[in-house]
This record gives sequence, structure tokens and C-alpha cells, in this order.
Amino acid sequence: QLLRAGETVSMKHLLRTQTGRGFALPKEWPGALLITHVGSGQQFTQPLKWRKTATGGLSAESEFAVPPAARLGQYRVELRTGGDGNGGRVFTSGGFRVEEFRLPVLEGRIAPVDDKPLVRPRSLPADVQVGYVSGGGAARLPVRVSAMVRGKMLEFAEYDAFSFQPPRGREAVNASDDDEDAAGQEQRVIADKLPLTLDRNGAGRIEIAELPRAAQAQELLLEASYADPNGEVQTLRASRTLWPAAVVAGVKTEGWVSSGSRARLQALALSLAGKPQEGVPLAVQAIARSTTSSRKRMVGGFYSYDNKTETKDLGTLCTGKSDARGLLLCDVKLDEPGEVELVVTARDKDGNEAKAASSVWVTRRGELWFGGEDHDRIDLLPEKKSYQSGETARLQLRMPFRQATALV
Repeated sequence: QLLRAGETVSMKHLLRTQTGRGFALPKEWPGALLITHVGSGQQFTQPLKWRKTATGGLSAESEFAVPPAARLGQYRVELRTGGDGNGGRVFTSGGFRVEEFRLPVLEGRIAPVDDKPLVRPRSLPADVQVGYVSGGGAARLPVRVSAMVRGKMLEFAEYDAFSFQPPRGREAVNASDDDEDAAGQEQRVIADKLPLTLDRNGAGRIEIAELPRAAQAQELLLEASYADPNGEVQTLRASRTLWPAAVVAGVKTEGWVSSGSRARLQALALSLAGKPQEGVPLAVQAIARSTTSSRKRMVGGFYSYDNKTETKDLGTLCTGKSDARGLLLCDVKLDEPGEVELVVTARDKDGNEAKAASSVWVTRRGELWFGGEDHDRIDLLPEKKSYQSGETARLQLRMPFRQATALV
């Protein structure tokens, strides 16, 4: 809890008895409340009066008036046995903070003008509204508006087994010239403190120009800062999603793949609200990735790895349109050993594309190298998240040694 000097904090303390086995109430109940300022050690002590509750426990209530000249920072709340608070055992109960802050005089909001989904917008007009808490608009108030974009993780509860992550690198997504590789730019400021003066009603509109386009969904963060009459700078915030297309692509694979076998995968098309879409054109592309590493000796007997990843386009594996469930089922054959990235492309009615990717490993054709890291950690990865009795579990072992003996 955050408090100001001079305010009062109310506290309720509980002790509960667990019958049968386990913990029970101590023979001597805490008789004092001890409040300590962390850092200076300044302490305040109050007596505690307990009463029995209907559930067989004990309850005590207390109030603490923060002194007007109280030190700022964290306060620790403890219960101590002994009526006078001296000696005995100490039980930590909680804590609160005392800080300097002033109540705002103004309040407001910032939001895009249009509530429609933002699909590949070039610019975005945003409205700013600021008014007094007591009523009335903040006329002629100067405001600074900033905007930033960053990558957005897509998750849908009904499709948790699918991957909605974007492909890795430009060579896998075949991005067009006007697209930007958002994977390499986790966040980017696109508007920095643009000046805006509100009208006599405390309202204003500003346009965020040159929004970046990417092959994945991005989160747009809007901020409007202004000087509050209480002497502090207040900031209004809002966020919206920038979509590469009016459809969301997903992919689901069935674990590891052995060399020469048929691999089954599911391509998925969803609406921006996460509902299945029928009749959406889908295509599945395969990208083979191979990693070569060189190890170099460092000062002190340590080693470091230099990794280089090469890609190979294996072409389009299957195409089609999504059914009523939003799915396209594909059986493909992958003969290229190593890691193969499967990229699903969904196209909306305007020709915009959304992509999702997932990787499988083609094994049982010689040795595979996963890329060296600067540690000796071993990873053991199961093929599935869970197994039933009678099933066969297949696991993948990744280790930084060419040969080793493992105890399973």
C-alpha cells in the first residue's frame, strides 16, 4: 500500500489454528504491533487485542497514523510476542510505503480516432482530451505526444497448441521492400514529444505519420504528457495493435520428424478476434536451417563459439483454402536433415499477408549440430507436453559434446 505522510493505515491481523496435524497457534500470542522503517530503523509500537473468530482463529485490528514528518520509504509490519513488545518471537505480517505525491488536478485520455482494427495503416490520427477533475476542459493546455511500436506476442486460449510466432529473418518471410523486419527491432520510437495545444474545450487531434509495416503483429503505444497544476508531469497512455493483414495465421506440427517420413501439419486462419475463418488462401513453405560453429580459446582457459546459420529454401509444400474450422491439413515429406522451419502464409481479401512459423527436426540421418553456446548445459526436450500410460516417449538430447555417455 502506498501512503502519504499524515494519512492513516488500517490493518487486520489473523492467526489461524490448524487442527489434527501441522502448525498450531503458539502458546504465547503476539501482544505487540511493531512498525519499523527500513533503512533508518525507526520503530513504532502498539498493543494488540485479539478476539476469536468463527473459524477457530484469532483476529486483531489496528490503525497507524503516519506522522506528518515521517521518513519516506518502506515500512515493515511485524507481530511480537510479549505484551510490552520487548523480546520474544517476531512474526512478519506485511508492509507499506510512504512517499511524496500530490493528487492530480487534471485527468484525460488519448485514443485513436477510429475504433476499427488497424491493418497496415500508413498514419494514425489520435484524439487527446484533458479536463479538470472538478469539471471543465483544460483550455489551451500544451501537450507532448509520443508513440512507440514493439513486437506483440499473439496467443489465443482455444488454440494454445498452435504457433503464431513470425518467421526468423527476412530470408524466411520474403518480405517486400516496404516491409520492415520487426523481429530485429523489438521496439522503436516513431514520434518523440510532438507538440499539441488543446482547444478551449480541452480537446486536440494529432496525426502519427509513417507507421512502420511489418510481417508480424505490432503493439502501438501512445503517450500524452502535460504539466499538471499540482506541479507534477502527468502522462496519459493507450495501446493498439497494428496488424499486417485482416487475418491471423497459425501452424501446428506433430513433434519431431524422422528422415524420409511423412510429416503432418495444420495451417490455421483466424480473424483478428480469434475466430476461425473459412475460405482463406493458405500456403506452407519450408526453410532448412543449418548451423556451423567454430570454437576459440579465450583468456583463462575458457572457450567461446562463433555460430553461422545458413538457410535453404525448400519451396512450397502445400496450398489450399481453410475449411469451416479455419484449418488446412497437409501431409508433407521432409528429406533435408536438421532443422526445418515451416512458414504458413495467410492472405486476406485485400492481398495482405500474415505469417506464422514453427520448426521441426529431421533426424536419423547422421549427426546434427545445434549451435555451440558459451556453457556446458545439456537440454532434454520431449516430443509432447504430456504422455498417457502405454505411450512411447521420444526425447531430443542437445549437448555441447560430440560424444558422451549419459545416464537416463
